[in-house]
Amino acid sequence: MRARDLIRIIGAGLRGAGESISDDEVAGLSAPGGAEGFVRIAVELLQATFGGPTPPGPPAPQEPRASRPNPFPGTG
Repeated sequence: MRARDLIRIIGAGLRGAGESISDDEVAGLSAPGGAEGFVRIAVELLQATFGGPTPPGPPAPQEPRASRPNPFPGTG
């Protein structure tokens, strides 16, 4: 990943959270750990968006699915 990729990912995450911030403004921010901190933030955003390894432990409870009527009555 290039620095510009990290800036775009983090900027998209901030804007998705309701912040009004440009990629140029994100480029001027600092993160704990410097460049490594920006990589960590981008990885966490990508995992939150697209999924990633699940942490060890019991599985998280799932929301019950809403029951929908069968569009084809008599077929199951």
